[in-house]
Amino acid sequence: VAAATGLLEMASPLSPARSQYEEQGDDVVFRCAACALCCGALAAAAAAFGCTNQVLTIFAPELSWLFLVPSLLIVVVGLVGLCGSRRVASTLFRMQLAVFLLVLAALLAAAGVFAYISASAAADWIDAGCDGHEATGLWKDAGRIEEKMKHVHEQYTVLKNGWTTCRSLNPLIYDLASCGVRAQCADGKRADSQPLFAFFQHLQLTFACGGFCTDQVPLFGLAS
Repeated sequence: VAAATGLLEMASPLSPARSQYEEQGDDVVFRCAACALCCGALAAAAAAFGCTNQVLTIFAPELSWLFLVPSLLIVVVGLVGLCGSRRVASTLFRMQLAVFLLVLAALLAAAGVFAYISASAAADWIDAGCDGHEATGLWKDAGRIEEKMKHVHEQYTVLKNGWTTCRSLNPLIYDLASCGVRAQCADGKRADSQPLFAFFQHLQLTFACGGFCTDQVPLFGLAS
């Protein structure tokens, strides 16, 4: 926003700053474009991290992409500004660049606010869904993520059965990742071939927790 405001000030035909820096227009555009490029790159990096986060990927995959799109557009506009700064920029180019930056900055801010509100709502639905399932055995309190909660819980049950089977064959194994073929699940597949194997492994090792909505022994513990 600051970069766009500076461009608008320099682009105004009535601005003293414009007449003072008339021959330094390329430098002004370069600084503003570089600022926009850096900010867009940082926002894109944060959004890319969200895209690779396994919890967000399961429960709210659209939030990171919603944040990533305007970030990449700001990067593109910044690159265009850098290319345009190689020559003295016209008033029209400055105005266009400033307007694009202001619009994209507003979109990015709106996307950030929406992502924050949606992530908070998803967290509340997870808590409510777990409480409701513990009380009634149903996931109806999970709101829009009811089906996702049901699917994740089913996957946990499958993995836990595979872990139980593995430990019945070798009680000295505490880590599901070390079970291999011994962790045969009810669907006939190995535990490590289940869709959410990596999700639960990441979750339990990162947060040192076990179970899903209830306290349980971690499936991914010590290797021996």
